[in-house]
Amino acid sequence: IFTEKKLLFAATDGFRLSEYVLKITENEMNEENYKAFLEKNKSVIIPSGTIAELNKIISNFSENSAVEIIIEEGQIFFEFAGIKMVSRLINGKYPEYKHIMPQNYKTTIIGDKKILQNALKMAGVFADSKANEIVFKIDANEKKILIDTKSVEAGENSTELNFEVQGESQEVVFNLKYLLEGINTLTTNNVALFANSDASPVALKEVDEKTNQPVENFTYIVMPIKS
Repeated sequence: IFTEKKLLFAATDGFRLSEYVLKITENEMNEENYKAFLEKNKSVIIPSGTIAELNKIISNFSENSAVEIIIEEGQIFFEFAGIKMVSRLINGKYPEYKHIMPQNYKTTIIGDKKILQNALKMAGVFADSKANEIVFKIDANEKKILIDTKSVEAGENSTELNFEVQGESQEVVFNLKYLLEGINTLTTNNVALFANSDASPVALKEVDEKTNQPVENFTYIVMPIKS
């Protein structure tokens, strides 16, 4: 999605949603051409396979290398470190997704990403292989999180985490795969999780190392499993 000062990248598979906001600086675009482009185009849809291949290429080079992007009728071009890549664009209108992302949350937890990852991986050993469900219990009074799983084959497991908790107590059931994959995409040492109820979207965000406050440029939304 194109705006004057930023680009918004969004992707969803119906069970989870992610959005990344990228601010545009003056030296990163031809302002005259971009304004003319904005008059005709508000957004484009890029095939996920194209993005996956571009990520593979970019990951092999230093972070300071620039990617040149050119968009023409029905196609998008990428040029990076002497490599040129072209892809078709998908016709149509991308689904409206902003209404899925809550503006306010009743509960916030902040904690160490690795500790949470390890707890979820342990829970996965005991999760039912078909349902892949975990129960995420947030205790606001005790300032702790309980992650419970059980299955007929493996038995039961409960892991207690002492995380920073603000707001109300919650109990939410997740698909373990969707929750863990979202946490794996975050790059900071601490992560923030936001919840409203057992039936409304839950958000994951990165946490600034210096302020210990959530960073707003990336949001991962995952839908709970209704009990």
